[in-house]
Amino acid sequence: MRRCLITLLFALPAAALCFTLAAIPAITQTTDLEQQLRDQYQGKIFLLRGFYSGDQLRSGSTGLPDKASSGDWTTDGFVQVDDIDVSGQGLTIRAARLIVIAPNHSGFGFVADTPKGKKKAPSLDIKADLPSGGSSLEQVEAALSRIFLTAQDDLAAQVPDYWKPCVVEGLSGKNSKCRFSPKLAVVPGILTREQDSVTDNAPSPVASRVGQGVSPPRVIRQVDPKFSEAAERAKVNHAEVTLKLVVDQSGTPQNIHVVTPFGCGLDLEAVRAVEAWRFDPSQKDGKPVKVEIAVEMEFLR
Repeated sequence: MRRCLITLLFALPAAALCFTLAAIPAITQTTDLEQQLRDQYQGKIFLLRGFYSGDQLRSGSTGLPDKASSGDWTTDGFVQVDDIDVSGQGLTIRAARLIVIAPNHSGFGFVADTPKGKKKAPSLDIKADLPSGGSSLEQVEAALSRIFLTAQDDLAAQVPDYWKPCVVEGLSGKNSKCRFSPKLAVVPGILTREQDSVTDNAPSPVASRVGQGVSPPRVIRQVDPKFSEAAERAKVNHAEVTLKLVVDQSGTPQNIHVVTPFGCGLDLEAVRAVEAWRFDPSQKDGKPVKVEIAVEMEFLR
């Protein structure tokens, strides 16, 4: 039996985070291209562009397909390459998915994606087309850069708006709850940078806080979040996620952001649920006002 306990919080903890530079190693010209690719990629962890889900993906000349479903970066972003080879005009990558988890408010790390009854993570096959007339080093590198994030990319630019403050602050060392473990931080695409502005979608400064004549909003329609499949595969029995949001004058949630993450796709499920909530809005002097609150969700399975 699954339960979700939800608490409205009116005093928000200060946010903070961390960041680290990672780079894809340069592949030098060798007579054995395939062996060199294995030396540089086999056993290494990379980030899929688009965070595509599924166990079989095909990349064309413009990258991974639009028809594939994009998931959450904590469940569908990271893979560990098991093997890579070039045959004719095709590149084949076999990999295993990794789940990102932040238990006990300790920041992000990895846990194996192991389905119930299985001893190892499910395999992911990625096939990429290469130009006809032979496969050069440059062509293979170009194909790989369309599949995986590179050192020129930035995870914070790839995630949805509700993730941006947590990711940016975690990578810049301003939020310990969203920090990235050393193993995760060196993955290509987790880019170290200084950023003064967290996001243009940050909660409006004109939003009030509960207290001093401002009444708290009251939930009048509540949707419970689902327990994600990734959390079940990671054998999670208990999790807590805290979201920050603004309830506008009509009682509609806006500017939802993850404050205290858990990973395993539970943050996404929490956001989806709160987006469907409706409130009797806060009031001040008898008039509805926009107010900033936090919602804490506890997942129990």
